[in-house]
Amino acid sequence: MPSTGWRVGMESRVESRGLAASVQQRVSGVVRWELSRTRAGALRGRGAIDSFSVQSSLDSVAIARDARSSIVSPLLVDLVMDSTTVRVTPRPVLSNECDRMETLAASLAREVLIRIPDEVTVGSVWRDSTVSFVCRDGVPMTVTTVTRSRLTDHSTRRVIIERSGILRIAGSGGTAARGMEIEGEGTTTDRVELDPMRGTMDRLRGERTLTLRIRPQVTSGRPRVVVANPPTHSVVVTQRVTTTVDRLRN
Repeated sequence: MPSTGWRVGMESRVESRGLAASVQQRVSGVVRWELSRTRAGALRGRGAIDSFSVQSSLDSVAIARDARSSIVSPLLVDLVMDSTTVRVTPRPVLSNECDRMETLAASLAREVLIRIPDEVTVGSVWRDSTVSFVCRDGVPMTVTTVTRSRLTDHSTRRVIIERSGILRIAGSGGTAARGMEIEGEGTTTDRVELDPMRGTMDRLRGERTLTLRIRPQVTSGRPRVVVANPPTHSVVVTQRVTTTVDRLRN
């Protein structure tokens, strides 16, 4: 399959009672994939993310500068994708993926990938369940997503798929100076347009809402200092994310 490129953007807004104002962040980059299929039907791919940038309402200049200086451009990534797994990893593999810009960039590359069963027609519905792992602020978390997809239009020029999903997230960890437990749930909705002749995504518009409950972690047997002025009850954080994907026209 020839190399294909997409411009991917993710805008997020985080709100919490503990924040004086909402925090906004935009992550964007140009993703390119070159894919091949194995005899067993799985996809293998080599890709690159270029023009990667991160902008935040907290300090857009500093974060964007950090993003440019902390990863090699373009960032190279590898793909393994079959009926149960979608795995995108930086190349070379990171010894620690927690809070790394490379991991954030690799998440953009995953947005252009979609699994479609064989022999689907207009009105067909299918479900996917995926488990992925993320790490934020030193806390490793498991994300489980169940997605319902429906093929709503199919012609020689385009295929349209509407997706809705439920996701759950849970994790705990930190350091001796700070520990926390995180759990939450959310919903996702996407509208995906595909090019049936190329077999690739043309366009995606998606939204995700996630509610997280964050609380200090108390370990048994050994006192542990957590965050400064820890709350006496769970802190609730709401995150809203808008995702856009557009295929680059040669």
